[in-house]
Amino acid sequence: MPLLNAAVTGHSVQLIPVSPDDIPSLYTMCVSGSNLSTWRYRGATVSPTIFASSLWNDVLTQFMIVSPDGQILGLVVAYGAESHHAKVAVTLTEEAHGSGIAWEGPILFVDFLFDHWPFRKLYVETTQTTFDERLRSLTRFMRVEGVLREHEFVNGAYEDQQILALYREDWRQSTEHLRYQPDQSVSSGKPVVELDEFDAYIAERLAWPADIDVDQPLSEQGLDSLDMLAFHTICDEFCPGWELPSTAGDFRYLCLREVHHFLSAISDRQLNTTRARANPVIHATDNEPLL
Repeated sequence: MPLLNAAVTGHSVQLIPVSPDDIPSLYTMCVSGSNLSTWRYRGATVSPTIFASSLWNDVLTQFMIVSPDGQILGLVVAYGAESHHAKVAVTLTEEAHGSGIAWEGPILFVDFLFDHWPFRKLYVETTQTTFDERLRSLTRFMRVEGVLREHEFVNGAYEDQQILALYREDWRQSTEHLRYQPDQSVSSGKPVVELDEFDAYIAERLAWPADIDVDQPLSEQGLDSLDMLAFHTICDEFCPGWELPSTAGDFRYLCLREVHHFLSAISDRQLNTTRARANPVIHATDNEPLL
């Protein structure tokens, strides 16, 4: 259910304007884990007061990425805006980094920017390590416009800074595979096919490596956060609103066979429910024979 103050509502996340009450949570997120080194302050632990006062410096617009139950997953920011371009920054909680779900937030945000301003392109600046570990698949729809050699000092070493550009004319078509597109003719989703067909369908839709091992965890097969988002989107086509059992943990640590098993079980339950609604059982009473 969309939160009342949502500016943009997607399939799995919403974009919410930042309020003063949110600043403590954002501060904790930005100075925790890897964000401490890669976010704006590059290792400096500024005071909460300075953090709050600088949060809107040079910012055109920004939103929190929030789950439907109100959990903050990250922050998206557009800054340094000029007439035809702006820069975009994204930070996520440690828990949200690899799952892919939170990456629907930046996609909604870029849609919002192109819809509200006549930007020709948007820039993303990132360190080489962050690019290699989390963002390499961005090159499917962003162009590498420059590399500043040994420009950033991160974790005891100098690193290159990658400058990526996202062009307006490239955006919509190149991100279709990341967008939830339910089959309107099938309210409960597509039938879940056999594992080998499921594997082939995902590989074709998402341009995954051909050698995906269905019995190895997804996180160990060279897939990044955007791959995980695209995968989750495909699973939603089969079982809209699917969720793993709480005992299953994070789905990126499951293998394809396990995810297929869960989807098949959900699909079977949905099919049985649909059949039961279409053919209700009439129970006989003492005075009414069962026909």
